[in-house]
Amino acid sequence: MKGMPRKEGKIQSPNGNNTGIIIWTFRRTGGTNLTSAIIKSLGGKAVEHEPFNTDRVYGSITTQWKETSNIDQLRASLREIFLQNISFKHCLEIIPMEMNSLLLELATEYGYKHLFLYRESAADRLLSLNYAMKTGIWGSKGQTPIEHAKDVFAEPVNISKLLNHEATCRHNMQIIYADLISKGGTPIAISFESIYKRSLQYSKALVKELFEQITGDSPNPFELLYQNLVRHGAQGTSSDYVRFPGADELAIQADKLGPFQLHHKINYQVALADSENQVLYTEFWDALPSAQADKFYLHGVILCNTEEHPKINATQGGEDVFIKTRLASQRIKKMHPEVGSASHCRFFLGPINSREEVLIYIQSAPNKSPSLARLKLSRNPAIQSKTNI
Repeated sequence: MKGMPRKEGKIQSPNGNNTGIIIWTFRRTGGTNLTSAIIKSLGGKAVEHEPFNTDRVYGSITTQWKETSNIDQLRASLREIFLQNISFKHCLEIIPMEMNSLLLELATEYGYKHLFLYRESAADRLLSLNYAMKTGIWGSKGQTPIEHAKDVFAEPVNISKLLNHEATCRHNMQIIYADLISKGGTPIAISFESIYKRSLQYSKALVKELFEQITGDSPNPFELLYQNLVRHGAQGTSSDYVRFPGADELAIQADKLGPFQLHHKINYQVALADSENQVLYTEFWDALPSAQADKFYLHGVILCNTEEHPKINATQGGEDVFIKTRLASQRIKKMHPEVGSASHCRFFLGPINSREEVLIYIQSAPNKSPSLARLKLSRNPAIQSKTNI
């Protein structure tokens, strides 16, 4: 574009390095507080969430595109927005895919960051979506559950329509995600469940990583931000989701779709060298997805036959990897009640680069030489489907 400075083939943001962000998501994903905090942390311009919905600030652009299909007009209108470096949360499911594709193209051109926020569980999202569409209650601000219009709950759930909707949503997000990668972009992706339904250690690590990737630094103070994210946001309406006829069947059918994930599964093999028999028992569980496509977290159990906890550290490419040890492990304590350190022998480490070997050093006592676990990693096109926590 004439008159705009370019850097590495992309149009430079008017704010320099403080580029904007698009948060690609679906309705009823449950991440409003998280997305608001992320956009606020960038300190740039922002608009209301889902600004291209037909009833929102940029809704006229969507309406005009639907009426005219004029791609040049659409491009010009969207470019005006990106020139202002405006960050926004975008529900791609109710916007035409031609428009989504152009949003991606221009956002990439202007050096925007891209965060994909989704729900792994179709059942949870669809039950919430059905409730919102039937009652008209979409957000928590200033709204309370319907009590007076109980007849709204008499209308059966349209199971097939919702299931087809979910399949289309997943397909379209995968298209946008893959297209971004093909353009040389580096998408950030997390699920609602990974932040709000998994272990505290994993949740905190992901939130910290997320802000580091988007803003270049950890949020300060981190604990306060994290607590605000996980404590607030519930609407108090989830008990009403199953009041509709057919809601139970919707949940059953939705679960058959399986969990949705964007990042590929990471497989690994562990070779444990323990010449001095320091290690009594180990478990290395399924890899946990990182916010970045080429990284993951590892967790499991390392138990040495000692009263004191062993010293454990990890490296990759000659650099130390964050590792948290001495995490509670009541199941292992029951398995090995005779070992004093069994009650806190769980570990968590990462994020790990999936393209390099990881070395884990285990030292049960100061006079012992460290044992070594080598993790050989491989990418798998199958989708990550479960964890052990």
